[in-house]
Amino acid sequence: MRDRGRETFIAVADIIDLNPMYVSFASDQLSFNIQNKMPIFNRYIEEVMESSNLLEAIEGLDKMINEDPRLADHLKSEVAERLVKILKESDDEYVQRSAAYILSRAKFDTCGTIIREKATPVLVDLMSSESYLIAVPVVITLTRLACASPDYVCVILDEGAFKVALEISRTTNPDCIMLAELATFMAVVCRGKLLPNQECLALTILDELLQRRWGSSLCLERACFALSYLSYERHVGIKQETCKRLIQLTSHSKNSVAGPAFGVLANIARWGTFDQIEILAKDFEFLQCLGTCLLSCKPKKFQLEACQIISKLAAQSRAFTQDMHSTGLIDRLNGLLKVDESDVKMEAGCAISVASAHVYQQWQSLEIC
Repeated sequence: MRDRGRETFIAVADIIDLNPMYVSFASDQLSFNIQNKMPIFNRYIEEVMESSNLLEAIEGLDKMINEDPRLADHLKSEVAERLVKILKESDDEYVQRSAAYILSRAKFDTCGTIIREKATPVLVDLMSSESYLIAVPVVITLTRLACASPDYVCVILDEGAFKVALEISRTTNPDCIMLAELATFMAVVCRGKLLPNQECLALTILDELLQRRWGSSLCLERACFALSYLSYERHVGIKQETCKRLIQLTSHSKNSVAGPAFGVLANIARWGTFDQIEILAKDFEFLQCLGTCLLSCKPKKFQLEACQIISKLAAQSRAFTQDMHSTGLIDRLNGLLKVDESDVKMEAGCAISVASAHVYQQWQSLEIC
């Protein structure tokens, strides 16, 4: 059987670096000359450093940088150090929130040492804050910093971020926005290579996020993205319960959730262990899911991915090949041979060919017996 390309048909989107509660107006503001903003920017910096009129100054500074991220280039290490001290010592949640957001835009070229050595322990500790007014901005800050510098992920994890994340994911009455931001954090962190113990913790956290029935669609989407990073081109210990949940999510009303969930299942079909592949091959609900994805009303990427999965499962599982006929998958694949899309025809033909070859091999072995 031919090897497929490196990229899956269910594309993994870039992680959007915006908080839904804190919308940036950068597109409207970037046309202004940055030099015109510097006097006010410098005044806010001075007031933050001197603690005079701190709330107004730090919120003003936060707003300016959020509207025009270029201003973050002018944040110096002593300012970053001052923000860390505010985060650690301030009793005002609004001041702490703004300090976290400003730190999230700081550049590693100028503030890297402060971020790694002083900010990270404070940020990881504040992840578990009972106040979501602080905890959510802190998680967003860690996510942005991890996006800006992949090497920084190791620093975050060494401070115990996954252990805190696991506690948050198991919270009895969690905040939906917090869970969504935590899932985004996991998606960013899981892009890199994790150690075996870190990978195990990540899988547990993601399972907790996926199993929450009242989780937002954004939380489910990002958790699936994180799993797709972890499962790409390698075996990972995804539990049977997680596989079942992913199969359920392929029927989600939003394609933004169904697509990534289907993408993870595709990774399992390609690179999973024998036991994981058998779970998929013998799951009637998953067979129905594949049949639905082959329908012409589904987006083309779902049809292509379904054909690829069928090819892989048919090549590796005798039980799946036998069920293909009884569940009508062969008929739907034959239907795709009549569409105008040449790539869909090719993938459908490949799936039929693999299934037919497997059936023929089984028939030959029966004859020999």
